[in-house]
Amino acid sequence: MLHNRTALRLTAIFTILELCLLIELIILGNSDFILQGMVVAIGWLVYTFMEFRHNLFLNNYVRLAVMLTLLSDSFLGNYLNGYVTSPFFDRIQHIFGTYSIALWAYTIVWQIAGARYSNRLSWILVFMIGIGLGGIYEIIEFFEDSLLMPAILNQPSLLDTDLDLLSDAIGAFLAAVQVKYADFGLINKQRDFYVKEK
Repeated sequence: MLHNRTALRLTAIFTILELCLLIELIILGNSDFILQGMVVAIGWLVYTFMEFRHNLFLNNYVRLAVMLTLLSDSFLGNYLNGYVTSPFFDRIQHIFGTYSIALWAYTIVWQIAGARYSNRLSWILVFMIGIGLGGIYEIIEFFEDSLLMPAILNQPSLLDTDLDLLSDAIGAFLAAVQVKYADFGLINKQRDFYVKEK
């Protein structure tokens, strides 16, 4: 029950911050990122609803990491224009974003599959999930650039795409290392306790 209250509080704070950023983007007339902000805010609310409805468990460390990824994309990347003004922001965002999203996806896959994975298989699974999601994200960026034609392209060059994929691989590797060697009880142990409590 304490876990649920913390999850709801974090979700409420996240949603309020995303809505404030969305309102500010509307005031500034920055139409390229308004739809993206709406999708992020609504998407996280839908995920949280599904998490509670289907009795899934997401460790609050992973929850906070995903929320920070989404907020840094919205605030630092889109609102403060970090993707354009900093040559390093996009790389860092891809590394940390893939790290957090890979941990999140691994946690969900583990529960939906209902199976225990060996330590070796777990870190391979996390790494492959991160790599796969990074590739899917690059495809989405390609379609956004092709169909929506924003003022600032997501993929200005092949070099940018390649560096994004390399950064995704680094983030996926860090998530895999955490699951294999430095779990800290953040993924498996707390999840196992939560499942037993249910």
